[in-house]
Amino acid sequence: MPRRRRADMRRGYRAYAQAEKLHPEYSAICAGVGAVHFHQGEFAEAVRAYERAVRIDANIAEYHCELAQVYLTEGLIPKPWNS
Repeated sequence: MPRRRRADMRRGYRAYAQAEKLHPEYSAICAGVGAVHFHQGEFAEAVRAYERAVRIDANIAEYHCELAQVYLTEGLIPKPWNS
C-alpha cells in the first residue's frame, strides 16, 4: 500500500475511533471502523467491529455482507465453488 494511502487510512481510523468514543451506539461508525481494519488487512479487528455493528443494528444488510466478506477472506466460511 502506498505511503500516502497508509497515512490516509490511519487518519480515517483515528477519526472513526474518536467518533466511536463519542457515539458507541452508532452502528455506522462501527462499520466504518471495520472497513478501515479490513482494508489494512487487520481481519480480526474488522470482524470485531462488524460484529458490533450487527449487534447494534441487525437490520442493516450491508453490515452482514461486509462481515461475510471478512469471513470469506479469512477462510472462515468454506467456498462451495472451491470444493
